[in-house]
Amino acid sequence: MIRILCIVGEAGVGKDTAAAYLAKKHGWNLIHSYTNRPMREGETQGKEHIFVDYCAPETTFAYTHYGNYDYWTDMSQFIEGTVNVYVIDEKGLIYAKEKIKEFDSSQLFCVHISANKEKRSERGVDDKRMDRDSTRTEYDGDYDYNINNDGTIEEFYESLDTIRI
Repeated sequence: MIRILCIVGEAGVGKDTAAAYLAKKHGWNLIHSYTNRPMREGETQGKEHIFVDYCAPETTFAYTHYGNYDYWTDMSQFIEGTVNVYVIDEKGLIYAKEKIKEFDSSQLFCVHISANKEKRSERGVDDKRMDRDSTRTEYDGDYDYNINNDGTIEEFYESLDTIRI
């Protein structure tokens, strides 16, 4: 059985922090998207994403086009018998929810993380990136968990500890 925990939210809400925390705490498999966007300052190849200079192949499990760039993953990155943690946007989540139907005995769980604009700005998210979030695809499905990250890092971790897969 392949279990996938998708983490969704706007820029600067703590998606990558949540994914890394959950993967480390539980020994889960942390999935990194392939992307053809350039690395941002402070990013490391294979840590935040796998940076490549080609477009997503047709054999992807999850795919999205966001901010003029492609982001994707494929089934070869997922490990059976553990939870696979994947940061994704709403468009990619919709794609993955359809794709998961092709795989018997696979489960997909969804976590939505939010934070107010002031907190996101404090975390270094510029207005341009926050404005771009207004163009994100709306996901009208239910999330298994909704977590707010307006507090301390300790409070955020406590909220993440409520996730049961």
